[in-house]
Amino acid sequence: MLGQLLNPVHRLVDSLRRDTARTLLMAAALGLVGWLVLYPLAILLLLGLHDKDGAWTFDNYRAVFTEPRLVGALANSVIVSAATLVASLALALPLAWGVARTRMPGKWMVNVAVTIAFVIPNFIGAIAWILLLGKNAGLLNVLARQVFGGFLFDVYSIPGLVLVLALSFFPIIYFSAQAALENIDPMYEEAAQMSGAPAWRASLGISLPLVLPAIVSSSVLVFLEAMAAFGAPAAIATGGNFHLLTTELYDMFSYPPRFELAAASASPIIGFTLLGLGERCAAALSDLKSDIVKPYLIGPGGLIDDAGHAAHAYRQDTLFLIRPDGYIGLIADADNALAVTGYLRSL
Repeated sequence: MLGQLLNPVHRLVDSLRRDTARTLLMAAALGLVGWLVLYPLAILLLLGLHDKDGAWTFDNYRAVFTEPRLVGALANSVIVSAATLVASLALALPLAWGVARTRMPGKWMVNVAVTIAFVIPNFIGAIAWILLLGKNAGLLNVLARQVFGGFLFDVYSIPGLVLVLALSFFPIIYFSAQAALENIDPMYEEAAQMSGAPAWRASLGISLPLVLPAIVSSSVLVFLEAMAAFGAPAAIATGGNFHLLTTELYDMFSYPPRFELAAASASPIIGFTLLGLGERCAAALSDLKSDIVKPYLIGPGGLIDDAGHAAHAYRQDTLFLIRPDGYIGLIADADNALAVTGYLRSL
């Protein structure tokens, strides 16, 4: 079929076949990463399938989804991770847009502040917020109790934990969105505004879809970071008398230790991590496909020409090469179609 493209995976395989050194290096790197990552995961999986006497059993994995304490910890972990993601998006996206797309003063101060928030461990941030908003001895709550007769906010709660984690993890989304916005030519938004669209609509309708892959990828990372966080939950959840999976896992190593149940209890976190890895692989394949220059013919399933201008100006068998940004990269007649498609296969 004219214009048929080589599958991105086949293109990658052909590229590796032509470069033996790179192929060997990649194989060695994959083997090393597989040993460092997959081997410990296999040990966890097998340990969770045994009881204390070494006999095979599914009771440990069954307990993760049936034992009330573990089910509650799993639910709390998902709630905290999802809420942290939403709060991080609410903080990061307006800041990233303001720094990348406006003339707001003090941009460098914003970048410095976000960087500081990123490098400070969430456990240190939790201690700071406990000193400020601890229900009984927090400085702000003590002041509020003296002035208003009640406390402002109890950091020993799920909302308090979400606050601490969001302030620690929102820089991941901020840096990703800011870099994506700065790499997009603002002329698209300017053209929309010159056509009468308000600034907010141009940003939401043009810039947001273009930076959405970066936002999705960083959002997956924030969710996984919140799911696996231990420092802040250990400081806040324990004081608030609620549990997350990470704090439950820690408790299982105290006397008497329950190593088999701990290994099985880690499976939800591993599962969410594998889902995130699958999303990244899908995004990488999508990027490979989007980088291909695609050929089209005029007509159904090809170049959209509702007004008939292309059909009037060119022959029906004319080949149009559409670049990833949507612009026409080349127009070729049928006599040169084989040369064009051969060139595409060599890319």
